[in-house]
Amino acid sequence: NLAKSFLDYSKAHNVSLSELTFDDIGANVGWFTLQMAALGVQVVAIEPMDANLNLIRRSLCLEANKAFADRVLVFGNGLGTEKQTCVMISGDDNIGDGHTLCVPEGEDVAARVQIGYGIRSKIEVERLDDILSLEKRTVVAVKMDTEGYEAHVL
Repeated sequence: NLAKSFLDYSKAHNVSLSELTFDDIGANVGWFTLQMAALGVQVVAIEPMDANLNLIRRSLCLEANKAFADRVLVFGNGLGTEKQTCVMISGDDNIGDGHTLCVPEGEDVAARVQIGYGIRSKIEVERLDDILSLEKRTVVAVKMDTEGYEAHVL
């Protein structure tokens, strides 16, 4: 249980939950983000899909979530090995299940999109180290769901 891990860490190291950070990479609609922020933990949520990002931001504006919304730092970009512009693709039967596709400059992106998938948006990709180096944080756990792109993120 993720919440229990943070509670145990807090107790074992005699540090308040508000001093601990959870990184939610591929935050999707923010289920883990909201759960951990409500617990009292600082959250860095990274989600490149516009539709999902909008849901996270709208959830943080709900009256029921205003008490902890300031604990969440949201980034709307993708993560990869270098700064670049890529596209987000997803299946026509599940448009919320995004996959990052980066191609060398000058190459036809559309030619690399498999049948049954479509380009949903362009995304700006950053290096994880460049984003997280902006803040000094005690990261206790990282959840990463980047649909097969995990090695590029790390």
